Amino acid sequence: MTLSQKLPHVEIIVLNWNGKDDTVECLRSLDKIDYPNKQISMVDNASTDDSVELIKREFPDVAIIENETNLMYAGGNNVGIRKALDKKAEYILILNNDTAVHKDFLKHLMDSVLSERDVGIVCPKICYYENMGTIWYAGGIV
Repeated sequence: MTLSQKLPHVEIIVLNWNGKDDTVECLRSLDKIDYPNKQISMVDNASTDDSVELIKREFPDVAIIENETNLMYAGGNNVGIRKALDKKAEYILILNNDTAVHKDFLKHLMDSVLSERDVGIVCPKICYYENMGTIWYAGGIV
């Protein structure tokens, strides 16, 4: 049995709407992650730029889901989540397209998920893009 077969399968959903530059940068960072048992899906919300064509060309391993209309944030992600569940995903990661990730971020998230039986959701530390030493938001009360 290989390492990727032992690790839970994670479906990564990236939503796009006319954001090809951000989406390409996001997908490039996802190409470098060291978690082997994953599938990346890009859900496109009826973009009018050439996002879909560019991503098909540059990222042949990314599954592309094309919506006929802009279903907005929740609707677009829900399409991706339904597809991931249809594929029997063990875990689903929703990632904004204006995100660049570290190569080990998914390993750390999955370590957290798997460390306790009752963990159902995790969120990484998010830093400002222009100042990676500053956390985007820390603390607060919900």
